[in-house]
Amino acid sequence: MLVYSKDRRILYNKSTHYSHHSGVLLTQHSAQLYYDASCGLCNKEIEHLRARLEPEVQLIDISAADFQPPVGYTLEALLTRIHFFDGHSMQIGFNATVAYWRAAGLKKTAAILS
Repeated sequence: MLVYSKDRRILYNKSTHYSHHSGVLLTQHSAQLYYDASCGLCNKEIEHLRARLEPEVQLIDISAADFQPPVGYTLEALLTRIHFFDGHSMQIGFNATVAYWRAAGLKKTAAILS
């Protein structure tokens, strides 16, 4: 059973196994990309990939005024290196980039860099 907030975030799922973002429970298979929309380069890349990532990957702007880091992570850490929760574990930095490129269907590009 899924329960959604007004902005389509999952609030409850019977199979919830992971902590929260801003009061939002994440399901075991809920992919989430934490990115800084106030960073021009970061925002440009995410906007380029948005159509390939959504709705399978929830794009979370860590520069939003109401953003709360997921349990176990700080805003400083998220601002320093990109983070991607792949549905099972948090990928950080280059590994996160390769993982969300794969999620966007850029498997050949990701394979070259892996």
